Amino acid sequence: MVVSAPRNWDEDAVREALTQALLPGLTAGKLGAQWEKRAGSEKRAGAAGGYLALDGAVPLYAAVNGKQLLLANDFHPA
Repeated sequence: MVVSAPRNWDEDAVREALTQALLPGLTAGKLGAQWEKRAGSEKRAGAAGGYLALDGAVPLYAAVNGKQLLLANDFHPA
């Protein structure tokens, strides 16, 4: 899913908001609720570059590219 905004997204604020929204349903001790910063693929170096991945059993990925916020629950690198 892509969410467009009138101004650039703040990656730290996005990560914090997603964490706060997901925590009650994910874990009691914040296990699996940490974000890992991962590098983007070589083929897409000109695009967003890196992305965030939730480190637990729930697959969730987020990437900020200026005014676009990309969210996915499935990831297949090219």
